[in-house]
Amino acid sequence: MSRFHPALCMFLLAWACSCVVAQEVTQERPDVHEAAQRMRQTVRFLSEDCFPRDARSEKQNEVMDFLESQFLAAGFRVTRQRYVLDDGEVCFNICALKEGRSRERILIGAHYDTVPETPGADDNGSGVAVILELARLLKDAQELSCDVELVSWDTEEPPFFATDEMGSFVHAQDIARRGVRLRAVLCLDVVGYYSSRPGSQEYPVAGMEWIYGSKGDFLAIIGRLNSAHAMGILKRAIESDALPVRALPLTESLATETDFSDHRNYLDFQCPVLFLTNTAFYRTPHYHEPTDTWEKLDYTKMAHIALGLRAAIEILPENPAP
Repeated sequence: MSRFHPALCMFLLAWACSCVVAQEVTQERPDVHEAAQRMRQTVRFLSEDCFPRDARSEKQNEVMDFLESQFLAAGFRVTRQRYVLDDGEVCFNICALKEGRSRERILIGAHYDTVPETPGADDNGSGVAVILELARLLKDAQELSCDVELVSWDTEEPPFFATDEMGSFVHAQDIARRGVRLRAVLCLDVVGYYSSRPGSQEYPVAGMEWIYGSKGDFLAIIGRLNSAHAMGILKRAIESDALPVRALPLTESLATETDFSDHRNYLDFQCPVLFLTNTAFYRTPHYHEPTDTWEKLDYTKMAHIALGLRAAIEILPENPAP
Protein backbone atom coordinates (compact mmCIF):
# COMPACT_ATOMS: atom_id res chain seq x y z
CA MET A 1 0.00 0.00 0.00
CA SER A 2 2.83 2.46 0.77
CA ARG A 3 4.07 2.19 -2.84
CA PHE A 4 0.60 2.49 -4.37
CA HIS A 5 -0.61 5.42 -2.29
CA PRO A 6 1.54 8.12 -4.02
CA ALA A 7 0.42 6.84 -7.41
CA LEU A 8 -3.21 7.10 -6.32
CA CYS A 9 -2.59 10.65 -5.11
CA MET A 10 -1.07 11.60 -8.45
CA PHE A 11 -4.05 10.10 -10.25
CA LEU A 12 -6.50 12.14 -8.20
CA LEU A 13 -4.46 15.29 -8.67
CA ALA A 14 -4.19 14.77 -12.42
CA TRP A 15 -7.93 14.14 -12.55
CA ALA A 16 -8.51 17.40 -10.69
CA CYS A 17 -6.35 19.25 -13.21
CA SER A 18 -8.33 17.77 -16.08
CA CYS A 19 -11.44 19.35 -14.56
CA VAL A 20 -9.93 22.85 -14.71
CA VAL A 21 -11.78 24.86 -17.30
CA ALA A 22 -9.07 26.32 -19.49
CA GLN A 23 -9.61 29.02 -22.03
CA GLU A 24 -10.00 27.75 -25.56
CA VAL A 25 -6.99 28.25 -27.81
CA THR A 26 -7.34 28.46 -31.57
CA GLN A 27 -4.26 26.76 -32.95
CA GLU A 28 -3.47 27.23 -36.58
CA ARG A 29 -0.08 25.67 -37.12
CA PRO A 30 0.84 25.91 -40.78
CA ASP A 31 4.55 26.42 -40.04
CA VAL A 32 5.28 23.27 -38.05
CA HIS A 33 7.59 21.85 -40.73
CA GLU A 34 9.60 25.06 -41.08
CA ALA A 35 9.91 25.44 -37.31
CA ALA A 36 11.04 21.83 -36.98
CA GLN A 37 13.74 22.32 -39.61
CA ARG A 38 15.06 25.44 -37.89
CA MET A 39 15.22 23.67 -34.54
CA ARG A 40 16.98 20.69 -36.10
CA GLN A 41 19.65 23.07 -37.40
CA THR A 42 19.95 24.75 -34.00
CA VAL A 43 20.36 21.51 -32.06
CA ARG A 44 22.85 20.14 -34.58
CA PHE A 45 24.90 23.33 -34.35
CA LEU A 46 24.90 23.30 -30.55
CA SER A 47 25.67 19.60 -30.20
CA GLU A 48 28.24 19.28 -33.00
CA ASP A 49 29.82 22.64 -33.82
CA CYS A 50 29.79 23.78 -30.18
CA PHE A 51 30.94 20.48 -28.69
CA PRO A 52 31.85 20.36 -25.87
CA ARG A 53 29.77 23.11 -24.24
CA ASP A 54 30.02 22.36 -20.55
CA ALA A 55 30.34 25.42 -18.33
CA ARG A 56 34.15 25.41 -18.41
CA SER A 57 34.48 24.80 -22.14
CA GLU A 58 36.14 27.25 -24.49
CA LYS A 59 33.11 26.78 -26.76
CA GLN A 60 30.91 28.67 -24.29
CA ASN A 61 31.80 32.00 -25.88
CA GLU A 62 30.66 30.72 -29.26
CA VAL A 63 27.41 29.48 -27.74
CA MET A 64 26.75 32.81 -26.01
CA ASP A 65 27.45 34.77 -29.21
CA PHE A 66 25.03 32.53 -31.09
CA LEU A 67 22.26 32.90 -28.49
CA GLU A 68 22.71 36.65 -28.34
CA SER A 69 22.59 37.00 -32.14
CA GLN A 70 19.40 34.93 -32.38
CA PHE A 71 17.60 36.93 -29.70
CA LEU A 72 18.71 40.24 -31.22
CA ALA A 73 17.52 39.15 -34.67
CA ALA A 74 14.09 38.51 -33.12
CA GLY A 75 13.91 42.07 -31.79
CA PHE A 76 14.64 41.37 -28.11
CA ARG A 77 16.76 43.54 -25.85
CA VAL A 78 19.62 41.28 -24.77
CA THR A 79 21.89 41.40 -21.74
CA ARG A 80 24.57 39.10 -20.43
CA GLN A 81 24.13 38.54 -16.71
CA ARG A 82 27.62 38.08 -15.32
CA TYR A 83 28.39 36.06 -12.20
CA VAL A 84 31.55 34.59 -10.72
CA LEU A 85 31.94 31.06 -9.40
CA ASP A 86 33.77 30.32 -6.16
CA ASP A 87 36.92 29.39 -8.08
CA GLY A 88 36.91 32.68 -10.00
CA GLU A 89 35.44 31.34 -13.25
CA VAL A 90 33.20 33.93 -14.92
CA CYS A 91 29.88 32.74 -16.32
CA PHE A 92 26.90 34.38 -18.00
CA ASN A 93 23.15 33.95 -18.34
CA ILE A 94 21.82 35.26 -21.65
CA CYS A 95 18.66 37.28 -20.95
CA ALA A 96 16.33 38.55 -23.69
CA LEU A 97 13.41 40.88 -22.98
CA LYS A 98 10.46 42.03 -25.08
CA GLU A 99 8.26 44.60 -23.37
CA GLY A 100 4.48 44.45 -23.25
CA ARG A 101 1.71 46.68 -21.95
CA SER A 102 2.22 45.59 -18.36
CA ARG A 103 5.46 45.37 -16.39
CA GLU A 104 4.33 41.98 -15.13
CA ARG A 105 6.54 39.34 -16.70
CA ILE A 106 6.33 35.83 -18.15
CA LEU A 107 9.72 34.14 -17.77
CA ILE A 108 10.61 31.20 -20.03
CA GLY A 109 14.02 29.60 -19.84
CA ALA A 110 16.31 26.69 -20.67
CA HIS A 111 19.89 26.01 -19.59
CA TYR A 112 22.53 25.87 -22.30
CA ASP A 113 25.41 24.07 -20.57
CA THR A 114 25.93 20.30 -20.73
CA VAL A 115 27.49 17.52 -18.73
CA PRO A 116 31.19 17.39 -19.74
CA GLU A 117 31.97 15.31 -22.83
CA THR A 118 28.34 14.92 -23.88
CA PRO A 119 26.79 16.51 -27.00
CA GLY A 120 23.70 17.54 -24.99
CA ALA A 121 21.25 17.45 -27.90
CA ASP A 122 18.25 16.62 -25.73
CA ASP A 123 19.85 17.93 -22.53
CA ASN A 124 19.41 20.71 -23.19
CA GLY A 125 19.86 21.73 -26.80
CA SER A 126 16.20 20.83 -27.22
CA GLY A 127 15.03 23.39 -24.63
CA VAL A 128 17.30 26.09 -26.06
CA ALA A 129 16.04 25.43 -29.59
CA VAL A 130 12.43 25.81 -28.43
CA ILE A 131 13.00 29.18 -26.77
CA LEU A 132 14.94 30.46 -29.79
CA GLU A 133 12.06 29.43 -32.04
CA LEU A 134 9.66 31.10 -29.63
CA ALA A 135 11.72 34.28 -29.91
CA ARG A 136 11.36 34.16 -33.69
CA LEU A 137 7.60 33.65 -33.34
CA LEU A 138 7.43 36.74 -31.13
CA LYS A 139 9.48 38.90 -33.50
CA ASP A 140 6.49 40.70 -35.01
CA ALA A 141 4.28 40.53 -31.93
CA GLN A 142 2.38 43.72 -31.26
CA GLU A 143 0.96 44.76 -27.90
CA LEU A 144 1.91 41.80 -25.77
CA SER A 145 -0.14 41.89 -22.59
CA CYS A 146 2.99 41.79 -20.42
CA ASP A 147 6.76 41.63 -20.65
CA VAL A 148 8.26 38.36 -21.90
CA GLU A 149 11.76 37.36 -20.82
CA LEU A 150 13.52 34.44 -22.48
CA VAL A 151 16.63 33.35 -20.62
CA SER A 152 19.34 30.79 -21.28
CA TRP A 153 20.94 29.83 -17.98
CA ASP A 154 24.47 28.54 -17.53
CA THR A 155 25.81 26.15 -14.84
CA GLU A 156 22.75 23.95 -14.39
CA GLU A 157 24.60 20.66 -14.60
CA PRO A 158 26.72 19.03 -11.87
CA PRO A 159 28.83 20.04 -10.00
CA PHE A 160 26.76 23.24 -9.86
CA PHE A 161 23.30 21.72 -9.58
CA ALA A 162 21.46 22.45 -6.31
CA THR A 163 24.03 25.08 -5.30
CA ASP A 164 24.01 28.88 -5.33
CA GLU A 165 26.33 28.68 -8.36
CA MET A 166 23.48 27.67 -10.67
CA GLY A 167 22.83 30.38 -13.25
CA SER A 168 19.13 30.20 -12.50
CA PHE A 169 19.81 30.76 -8.78
CA VAL A 170 21.69 33.93 -9.65
CA HIS A 171 18.92 35.05 -11.98
CA ALA A 172 16.13 34.29 -9.51
CA GLN A 173 17.92 36.24 -6.76
CA ASP A 174 18.26 39.23 -9.08
CA ILE A 175 14.58 39.07 -10.07
CA ALA A 176 13.58 39.02 -6.40
CA ARG A 177 15.95 41.86 -5.50
CA ARG A 178 14.52 44.10 -8.22
CA GLY A 179 10.94 43.25 -7.26
CA VAL A 180 9.95 42.01 -10.73
CA ARG A 181 6.36 40.78 -10.64
CA LEU A 182 6.14 37.43 -12.39
CA ARG A 183 3.01 36.14 -14.10
CA ALA A 184 4.53 32.68 -14.67
CA VAL A 185 7.85 30.86 -14.85
CA LEU A 186 8.21 28.10 -17.46
CA CYS A 187 11.34 25.94 -17.46
CA LEU A 188 12.16 23.70 -20.43
CA ASP A 189 14.66 20.90 -19.90
CA VAL A 190 15.00 17.75 -22.02
CA VAL A 191 11.99 18.10 -24.33
CA GLY A 192 13.14 16.43 -27.56
CA TYR A 193 13.23 12.64 -27.16
CA TYR A 194 10.04 10.59 -27.61
CA SER A 195 9.23 6.94 -28.17
CA SER A 196 6.02 5.14 -29.13
CA ARG A 197 7.41 1.78 -28.02
CA PRO A 198 5.44 0.14 -25.20
CA GLY A 199 7.56 0.07 -22.06
CA SER A 200 9.69 3.03 -23.10
CA GLN A 201 8.37 5.21 -20.26
CA GLU A 202 9.33 4.63 -16.64
CA TYR A 203 8.00 6.40 -13.54
CA PRO A 204 9.24 7.21 -10.05
CA VAL A 205 6.29 5.41 -8.44
CA ALA A 206 5.01 1.93 -9.25
CA GLY A 207 1.55 1.95 -10.82
CA MET A 208 1.83 5.28 -12.62
CA GLU A 209 2.06 3.47 -15.95
CA TRP A 210 -1.56 2.38 -15.43
CA ILE A 211 -2.56 6.04 -15.40
CA TYR A 212 -0.25 7.69 -17.90
CA GLY A 213 0.64 4.75 -20.13
CA SER A 214 3.88 2.94 -20.85
CA LYS A 215 4.80 4.81 -24.03
CA GLY A 216 7.20 7.74 -23.82
CA ASP A 217 5.37 9.76 -26.45
CA PHE A 218 4.13 12.70 -24.34
CA LEU A 219 5.33 16.00 -22.92
CA ALA A 220 4.96 16.34 -19.15
CA ILE A 221 4.02 19.63 -17.46
CA ILE A 222 4.85 19.47 -13.76
CA GLY A 223 3.95 22.00 -11.09
CA ARG A 224 2.36 22.52 -7.72
CA LEU A 225 -1.35 22.33 -7.06
CA ASN A 226 -1.66 26.11 -6.92
CA SER A 227 -0.46 26.22 -10.54
CA ALA A 228 -3.20 23.90 -11.81
CA HIS A 229 -5.14 26.59 -13.67
CA ALA A 230 -2.09 27.85 -15.57
CA MET A 231 -1.10 24.23 -16.18
CA GLY A 232 -4.46 23.54 -17.79
CA ILE A 233 -4.12 26.55 -20.07
CA LEU A 234 -0.61 25.55 -21.10
CA LYS A 235 -1.63 21.94 -21.71
CA ARG A 236 -4.44 22.96 -24.04
CA ALA A 237 -2.22 25.43 -25.87
CA ILE A 238 0.52 22.88 -26.60
CA GLU A 239 -1.36 19.60 -27.02
CA SER A 240 -2.08 18.37 -30.51
CA ASP A 241 -2.63 15.10 -32.36
CA ALA A 242 1.13 14.99 -32.83
CA LEU A 243 2.01 15.66 -29.19
CA PRO A 244 0.05 14.37 -26.19
CA VAL A 245 0.55 16.38 -23.00
CA ARG A 246 0.29 15.05 -19.45
CA ALA A 247 -0.29 17.58 -16.67
CA LEU A 248 0.96 16.56 -13.22
CA PRO A 249 -0.14 18.98 -10.49
CA LEU A 250 1.58 17.87 -7.30
CA THR A 251 1.40 18.58 -3.61
CA GLU A 252 4.34 20.58 -2.28
CA SER A 253 6.02 17.50 -0.84
CA LEU A 254 5.74 15.57 -4.10
CA ALA A 255 6.84 18.61 -6.12
CA THR A 256 10.15 18.73 -4.27
CA GLU A 257 10.89 15.27 -5.68
CA THR A 258 10.70 16.66 -9.25
CA ASP A 259 12.87 19.76 -8.75
CA PHE A 260 15.76 18.42 -10.82
CA SER A 261 16.10 21.47 -13.07
CA ASP A 262 16.27 25.26 -12.98
CA HIS A 263 12.64 25.78 -11.94
CA ARG A 264 13.67 24.80 -8.39
CA ASN A 265 15.14 28.27 -7.91
CA TYR A 266 11.84 30.08 -8.61
CA LEU A 267 9.50 28.03 -6.43
CA ASP A 268 9.35 30.70 -3.73
CA PHE A 269 7.82 33.22 -6.13
CA GLN A 270 4.06 33.71 -5.78
CA CYS A 271 3.23 32.68 -9.34
CA PRO A 272 2.80 29.46 -11.34
CA VAL A 273 6.17 27.73 -11.81
CA LEU A 274 5.92 24.99 -14.41
CA PHE A 275 8.47 22.43 -15.56
CA LEU A 276 8.17 21.15 -19.15
CA THR A 277 10.08 17.92 -19.81
CA ASN A 278 9.99 14.52 -21.47
CA THR A 279 10.88 13.16 -17.98
CA ALA A 280 14.59 12.76 -18.85
CA PHE A 281 16.09 9.62 -17.26
CA TYR A 282 12.65 8.07 -16.83
CA ARG A 283 12.51 7.80 -20.62
CA THR A 284 15.62 8.45 -22.65
CA PRO A 285 18.53 5.98 -22.46
CA HIS A 286 20.83 8.75 -23.73
CA TYR A 287 20.48 11.06 -20.70
CA HIS A 288 23.93 12.44 -19.74
CA GLU A 289 25.55 10.07 -22.22
CA PRO A 290 27.77 10.61 -25.30
CA THR A 291 24.89 9.14 -27.33
CA ASP A 292 22.67 12.22 -26.69
CA THR A 293 22.92 13.32 -30.33
CA TRP A 294 20.78 15.53 -32.56
CA GLU A 295 19.35 12.87 -34.92
CA LYS A 296 17.51 11.10 -32.09
CA LEU A 297 15.09 13.96 -31.39
CA ASP A 298 11.56 14.59 -32.66
CA TYR A 299 11.59 18.11 -34.05
CA THR A 300 7.94 18.07 -35.07
CA LYS A 301 6.92 17.60 -31.45
CA MET A 302 9.36 20.33 -30.42
CA ALA A 303 7.76 22.66 -32.98
CA HIS A 304 4.37 22.08 -31.38
CA ILE A 305 5.86 23.07 -28.01
CA ALA A 306 7.16 26.37 -29.40
CA LEU A 307 3.93 27.18 -31.20
CA GLY A 308 1.88 26.25 -28.15
CA LEU A 309 3.97 28.50 -25.91
CA ARG A 310 3.41 31.36 -28.36
CA ALA A 311 -0.34 30.86 -28.02
CA ALA A 312 -0.21 30.50 -24.23
CA ILE A 313 1.66 33.77 -23.73
CA GLU A 314 -1.41 35.67 -24.84
CA ILE A 315 -3.82 33.98 -22.44
CA LEU A 316 -1.96 33.14 -19.23
CA PRO A 317 -3.94 35.00 -16.57
CA GLU A 318 -2.61 37.98 -14.67
CA ASN A 319 -1.06 37.19 -11.32
CA PRO A 320 -3.14 38.88 -8.59
CA ALA A 321 -1.16 41.36 -6.56
CA PRO A 322 -0.28 40.04 -3.08
